[in-house]
Amino acid sequence: MSRILFVLGVMLLPGCSDDKVDEVQLTVSDQGAEDVHVRAYVKDQYFDTTSKHLFDLAAGESRTVDFNNVMTLEVQVIRISDQSVIFDAGWGTDEIRDLHRKVSVIVSP
Repeated sequence: MSRILFVLGVMLLPGCSDDKVDEVQLTVSDQGAEDVHVRAYVKDQYFDTTSKHLFDLAAGESRTVDFNNVMTLEVQVIRISDQSVIFDAGWGTDEIRDLHRKVSVIVSP
């Protein structure tokens, strides 16, 4: 029985892919004097879809959001007063893994 399970496990390994990350924790902190709008785009690892997550942060506020089934994560931070993009970056699975699945963004508008 253990031989059968071992063979099944070996057969499944080639199907495993390193191009996805199951869970990602994003923390955005506004350490400046102005409010910001945050846009997070998450590409799903199972479907060819990208979900958009929007939230506002007041000056001095932080927020942590957890995402599941992540292939890529893109974050934009926009200063509300003049709609200027003050941060725009993206991370793939390798970068997310290097960050131990925790992405932190600190802005000071």
